[in-house]
Amino acid sequence: MELLDWGPMARLGKLFLKNFCYTVLLKDNLMKAALYEVEGKPAGFIAYTDKSFSFHRFAIRNHIGYVIFLVILSVIRYPSVVLRLPKAAYLMLSRRAEKDLGEDPQAEVLAIGVLPEYRNPFFIRSTGLRISQKLIEHVISYFKGEGIAKMRLIVDADNRPALMFYHSLGGRFEPYEFAGVPS
Repeated sequence: MELLDWGPMARLGKLFLKNFCYTVLLKDNLMKAALYEVEGKPAGFIAYTDKSFSFHRFAIRNHIGYVIFLVILSVIRYPSVVLRLPKAAYLMLSRRAEKDLGEDPQAEVLAIGVLPEYRNPFFIRSTGLRISQKLIEHVISYFKGEGIAKMRLIVDADNRPALMFYHSLGGRFEPYEFAGVPS
């Protein structure tokens, strides 16, 4: 949760993330995830899909009962989740308008995170490891192997460090209207 507290599905809490996103979505092959370890300890992860335009709709439509159950259970266990529900719903529903943007396969990085101790300048200088870059390279390699030449990441417009990082990797920026916030 330290690395995921900002996303639409993460707003629904740890229970929802664990039992739906990182279980159901992986089982349904709607999402893939990779973990980067340093000396046997988790240091970072990346979640990605080649179904950028359809995975939200497909996941919710095929598992609506389970989604409702998990949301209710999350609210019961963690009452503060109720305050996050409207924004989470708004963000997920806003992506439904993407039907006009294209068709899958469309590559997208859904989430990426590196624990603070592995992204600080001391660690990077002493090891030469840029874990976030390694994770992105892993995903690029996977998508190229699948014959997908373009990838997107949706980033909040005010997330300057992320924007600079993606720019350093050759990313270009375009406004994205369907995120619910300037992205």
